[in-house]
Amino acid sequence: MTQTREESRIPDRTRVRTTKEDPEAARLYDGPREGLRWGVEGTVITSSGGHGLCYYVSHGDGTPSAWYEPTELEVIE
Repeated sequence: MTQTREESRIPDRTRVRTTKEDPEAARLYDGPREGLRWGVEGTVITSSGGHGLCYYVSHGDGTPSAWYEPTELEVIE
């Protein structure tokens, strides 16, 4: 059974871990993506689908929050 976009969306307040930068997604940005941290735990604050699905994540290490592509996150069970 195939998941719909809404079914595969990570809900707000879900604990996640950042993985690594997705080179394909990074090409879509004109400049540097500020605030990204790799290999840290955090919490999804919100998501946006205006230009493709992405997530605003509050980092667990206290550094400023940042926007991530879905491929750059894994849910912590």
